[in-house]
Amino acid sequence: MLNDVGGVAMKGLQESTAAVDGISPGEAKCGSLSPLRAGNEPVNSKQAADRGRVALDKIVGVSAWSRQLRSDIARVARHSSNVLILGPSGTGKELIARAIHANGPKAEKAFIPVDCAVTTGTLFASHMFGHVKGSFTGAISSSLGCFRAADGGTIFLDEIGEMEQEIQSKLLRVLQQRTVVPVGSHEEVAVNVRVLAATNRSLQAEVDEGRFREDLFTVSMSS
Repeated sequence: MLNDVGGVAMKGLQESTAAVDGISPGEAKCGSLSPLRAGNEPVNSKQAADRGRVALDKIVGVSAWSRQLRSDIARVARHSSNVLILGPSGTGKELIARAIHANGPKAEKAFIPVDCAVTTGTLFASHMFGHVKGSFTGAISSSLGCFRAADGGTIFLDEIGEMEQEIQSKLLRVLQQRTVVPVGSHEEVAVNVRVLAATNRSLQAEVDEGRFREDLFTVSMSS
């Protein structure tokens, strides 16, 4: 399901003809205070173009549906809209996200994947937005956070439907203001990030049940 206006929703790979090659998630981390690139090495324009073709080639289905998906990815990738990728677990949603990034204007910058189901509370807020030294027990140094690590590039929020509502509120502000506030700080830090997200849930149903913020759902599909 694609929409050219504003945000874009895409279903993940769900057909038996769509075989997926192995793909490494890379070594991108969010705790360093230096900018990171996917793969940790400088990338020039030719290398980025080659990676874009390789990323699309990893979606190897032969059906008309798979060919259309590759075409849709290439078309969507050219823009800077938020993208929501829908599909059951194990159906290639991160593969699609990586292909969008690799074929987009930010391909030479970092691709930072975040698993929204891994942890909660202050630790997850720190992981996403960074923290300052001494902001909580164990914060012995400042941390960049995934959004600032992805500055200039793309952040991929995997299983966004698992995100607790307190973090949803913080994420909404990031999408609206394009700034992050590290844990323990009051200073806003500007970020220039394309946001890709994926879920195996119906976010509209989650909104209806009160588990997902309606304003975040609207912003994530229209920014």
